[in-house]
Amino acid sequence: MKVIEIDLEKYPVSFRKELALISKERHVLLILAHDEDPEVRSGVASNLNTTEDVFEILLEDDSIEVIKSVAANPNAGERILLKITEKPYFESEFELQLIIALNLNSTEKVLEKVENSPKVEVRIAVANHLNTGKKSLSNLSRDSDPNVRKAAASNSNTSREDRIRLRKDPDWRVQKAVWNNKAKK
Repeated sequence: MKVIEIDLEKYPVSFRKELALISKERHVLLILAHDEDPEVRSGVASNLNTTEDVFEILLEDDSIEVIKSVAANPNAGERILLKITEKPYFESEFELQLIIALNLNSTEKVLEKVENSPKVEVRIAVANHLNTGKKSLSNLSRDSDPNVRKAAASNSNTSREDRIRLRKDPDWRVQKAVWNNKAKK
């Protein structure tokens, strides 16, 4: 198989950004993953055709926007998302935590990494997530914020024991969420 060399740097940034978003060719995405412009690299990270090996390259990027784009990509698997949670700045990057909590492919293991975020919005997203495990939901059902407890009460993965306890929650919205929960009563 003959490898074709492509010099994409000669094209304008606007073209490379668009190409990064729509290309289906792995070799093009690999080249663009090393582009000097962070918006081009973010485009690669957002591309639904980006493969795990390209995500690995992008995880080494200094741009937080590139990392956020990787985290938001529904094709970023558990291994990639866990690597993001291990970044030294992850604890203070609340937007990144929220993006991971909202990613439909975040697994129970990944969601455990963000369930104790100081940001209520992140905890609500984790409590609402369909992949959140019973242990995490039990913790979130005891949260000091009633909106987090309400989200946990609404999640069909919440244990029967926690739903029974939440029926007596001081906030009526939490109680209502338990009664509206479609899980087996």
